[in-house]
Amino acid sequence: MKVRDYFLRSICPRLAALLVLLVFWAGTAAWGALNVEKRQKYGDIVRAVAEKHDLDEDLLHSIIEAESGYDSSIVSSKGAVGLMQLIPETAAKYGVRNVFDPAENIEAGARYIKDLMSLYQNDLRSVLAAYNAGPDALKKHNGIPPFPETKRYIRKVLNLLDGQDSLGGQLYTYHDNQGRTLLTSDRFYSYMISRSGEKH
Repeated sequence: MKVRDYFLRSICPRLAALLVLLVFWAGTAAWGALNVEKRQKYGDIVRAVAEKHDLDEDLLHSIIEAESGYDSSIVSSKGAVGLMQLIPETAAKYGVRNVFDPAENIEAGARYIKDLMSLYQNDLRSVLAAYNAGPDALKKHNGIPPFPETKRYIRKVLNLLDGQDSLGGQLYTYHDNQGRTLLTSDRFYSYMISRSGEKH
């Protein structure tokens, strides 16, 4: 009886916890493989558009994943459509004929991001906030609006971006205006510094 009690009180909970952990790992691995497959599906388009507009390829991928999960047919409750969740006004502004076409959708989204980069002097958080909530919201609140959805969106894109960068484990070097050599594992931070006129 004592052995049975010990097994029920001590061993069973540990086995259950281990099972939950194994299921979680298996699910995470499957989800990761699915994301890699989706990323590869549109990889050529994203790469070409990123090079064309001098944007970070991983940033585009992170926005696409956060916006649509790489579902080109998705339509939000607010009417945003496709991979980069373009609203009708944005699609019309950038001359999109078929908003469900991955190439057109990504091209228009990238052009919009490029314009936001210029508008907000490459401040990534402001760019992402404007992409999510619209530039008018930033004007109204004199900066990033206090919307929970926008805050979650910024955090999600940055986490995706950091996760992609961390896979390589590479360190990046750049030099600031004072001649100091700085080292970072965040490639996009280095990229943004270069955009502000400082040299790598």
